[in-house]
Amino acid sequence: MNEVADEVSWTPANNCAAWGAWHAKQELQWHSQTFWYVQSSYFNGSPTCSRVQAYSSAHFEDDTFCGFQTTTVTYQQEIDGYANGGWIWKVDFYFKGGQCTWLLSGWYGRAGNGYPF
Repeated sequence: MNEVADEVSWTPANNCAAWGAWHAKQELQWHSQTFWYVQSSYFNGSPTCSRVQAYSSAHFEDDTFCGFQTTTVTYQQEIDGYANGGWIWKVDFYFKGGQCTWLLSGWYGRAGNGYPF
C-alpha cells in the first residue's frame, strides 16, 4: 500500500566517509488509487567525516481503508555509510493505527556489512 525507500552512496577516502562524492535521497511510494496519501514526511541527508547518513520518516493515512475509519502507517528509518566502507540500514519504528491494522503486514529491520571501524 505504501513504502519509504532511502538511498545513500559515498566514496570514502583518507579515512573520511564524505571525502569524495556522496548523495542521499528519499523516495515515497503509495497507492493513491486505494486512497492512501502522505500526511507528513521528513528527510535529512548529512555528511560528516565519520559517516554519511540518510534519515527519513513518513506518515501515511487512508480514510476509507476500513469502513471510512482512518488507518495510519508511520515509518522511521536510517542508512549510515562509514569511512571504512561499512554500512548499516535500520527501520527503527513502524507503527500502524486504526481498527483494521490486522490487515496490514509490517516489519522491523536491520542489515549491514559490519559496524564502523
